[in-house]
Amino acid sequence: MARYFIEIEFNGSNFSGWQLQPEANTIEGAIEQAFETILQRPIDLVGQGRTDAGVHATAQIAHVDLTENDWIRLGQSGTVSENHDAEISLILHRANRMLSPNVFLRSMRRVKEEAHARFDAISRCYEYRVLIEPSPILAHQAWHPGFKPDLEQLKPLATALLGEHDFDAISKTNPDNFTTICTIYESSWVLEGKVLVYRVKANRFLRNMVRRLVGSMVQLVRGNDPLMEHTIEMIAGNELNTHDLDHLWIEQLKDHQKFTAPAEALYLVAVDYASDCYIN
Repeated sequence: MARYFIEIEFNGSNFSGWQLQPEANTIEGAIEQAFETILQRPIDLVGQGRTDAGVHATAQIAHVDLTENDWIRLGQSGTVSENHDAEISLILHRANRMLSPNVFLRSMRRVKEEAHARFDAISRCYEYRVLIEPSPILAHQAWHPGFKPDLEQLKPLATALLGEHDFDAISKTNPDNFTTICTIYESSWVLEGKVLVYRVKANRFLRNMVRRLVGSMVQLVRGNDPLMEHTIEMIAGNELNTHDLDHLWIEQLKDHQKFTAPAEALYLVAVDYASDCYIN
């Protein structure tokens, strides 16, 4: 038995999220069905995490275990080459032909048998796209909040999230959470054409965390919120230590917890692993 990491790109618009669900169209279910058809046996695909309905990914990672017999059956040669790039290309080609145009398996790499797509990930990175003006073409790929958010007001809010914080106040109830503390390595806003892109990288994310952070930040800079100026002054002026930041900044977000940005503008763009988990 050998384990492989698969890199997957998908448009989540027409799916009920990543995770396998009864009688629902999911990304995990579609890929498992393709592999099961090719290999003629049940397949268990394990993703690095769940994405909600409507969320997209350019680099979702999942692992799958394949046997030597799987490769022999695939190649119909009776043997498996030591460096079986050709077999990997073949299984990816066949699977991609069976999948809809909304899902594409980009690559497949051999990893150590104990490597785990979810538990061994050392960081994840998301991007959220906010339109500064309406765009019919981008309507299902980015969110227009009904006004033009000010980039210079958004920047200090993003910077304030860097470091380790307890995000319990904006955490959606999840019994799987052993802690609500996350360490954010990157948090920034940039303007790309008519799209404001929020990029955030962390060791872990809570359910709906990115969407709630974006929704709260956008609400704070809307211009008619009495908390906006006070919040920006506190954070941009570096008047808070880490302990205060955890309480006061998250309290601001808690007051705006109902502002959860829509799913269709969120993208998983990177998942990082230690280099020694790969075999080649």
